[in-house]
Amino acid sequence: MAQALEDHFQVMRLDNGARLVLDQRPHAASIAVGTWVMAGSRHEDCAQAGLAHALEHMAFKGSSQRSGEEIARAIDAVGGELDAYTSREATAFYAQILPEDLALGLDLVADLALRPRLDASDWQLEAEVICHEIAQTQDTPDDILFDYFQETCYPGHPLGRSILGSEASVQALSVDDFKRFRAAHYRPNNLIFAASGPLDMARLEDAVGPHLAALDTSGSTPIGANGPTERAGSEPLSVSLSEPLSEPLSEPLPELQPGRFLQARAMEQAQIVVGWPSVCQGDARSYAYVLLSHMLGYGGASHLFMDIRERRGLAYMVYASTQFFSDAGQIYVHASTASGQVPAYLDALQDLLLRLPSLLTEADLQRAKAQFRAGTLMARDSVTANVRALAHHLIWSEEPKRLAEILAQVEAVSLEEIKALAAGLAKRPALTAIAPEPALSALESWHAGL
Repeated sequence: MAQALEDHFQVMRLDNGARLVLDQRPHAASIAVGTWVMAGSRHEDCAQAGLAHALEHMAFKGSSQRSGEEIARAIDAVGGELDAYTSREATAFYAQILPEDLALGLDLVADLALRPRLDASDWQLEAEVICHEIAQTQDTPDDILFDYFQETCYPGHPLGRSILGSEASVQALSVDDFKRFRAAHYRPNNLIFAASGPLDMARLEDAVGPHLAALDTSGSTPIGANGPTERAGSEPLSVSLSEPLSEPLSEPLPELQPGRFLQARAMEQAQIVVGWPSVCQGDARSYAYVLLSHMLGYGGASHLFMDIRERRGLAYMVYASTQFFSDAGQIYVHASTASGQVPAYLDALQDLLLRLPSLLTEADLQRAKAQFRAGTLMARDSVTANVRALAHHLIWSEEPKRLAEILAQVEAVSLEEIKALAAGLAKRPALTAIAPEPALSALESWHAGL
């Protein structure tokens, strides 16, 4: 087990601020590589909602050296996978390939992240595709529910805006908007190049180098679990990305509001999510909130599952989870229940939450810690999961946390800490629901009475 807890990552900050991070997995059969840009939907202007996500889409339409079709054919030709996503605080482009295809994988990632062609005719077509995506999300209640939930929690704040934007805001975007956003945010201090698999830092540098011709590594010091490494004769890397880092966000800190959003739809089940403020990413208490969410509603032995589903039969799906941002966080409960059972579900949920501090036991806590530990260790079998985890750590800190440190912090959480956090769930939550018309009055009355 001690070997499983060993860290094999190295981090190198280049002179211009860009970072390389490598998770060495000598026995892995594949390599995952990617570029993370520390800019997401919260960095957009309000009138340009959806811009970061649209820019991610446009990257797949072609680069300065390949058409979109050529990008797709190139990754398919080697049996690899090429993907991207946009979150509220970052945009990622990544690939999983066999070790012998590392150069191609990085070349394709660089096509997407560093040299999209951003053609106006491509945007005219892709805007329609994104509008279809928005419409599809609107037609999927358990997808759009969480957009509404974010807006309920953070009304008027960038964290409350939809990542996709609206059809109107997307249609109003132009290629010039994409170029301005890239100029402001796709800069060295905002870039993380991450890899996981059977390679070393020297090979990663060599592979990244041709794409980053102006990124100077001279004097850069790698740091990581295995200590600093030096590379003799390191040559400067280069790209035309040497402008200073864009200005930091000047928005007010987000505070979760216990508001209410209800929408009537003709459907069988009511989709209901309630949430409370927690802490931001990197706060030591975030592990306690994760453990609380596990104890409350993760797995068949959790209190929500046993009470709401198994004992009362009030829902097929009910669970608790957490979400953390750089300056805010949430713990929430999501359930789907029949329209006629909404009042019974709400009463049962509130009863459980009021009693939760007294119900939680040391056995619950040990189960949650085992789930966290097992989930963390099993995720290490995936190079893609590893590279995403490392990049996410670097978005919020200078160096990824060592696994042993993470597990030690989790192990140190006490039942008394968990119970204190659980007591906060008795307060009025933010409530968001999409439900048949007859259920709305019960939802409104319940929330107003808390």
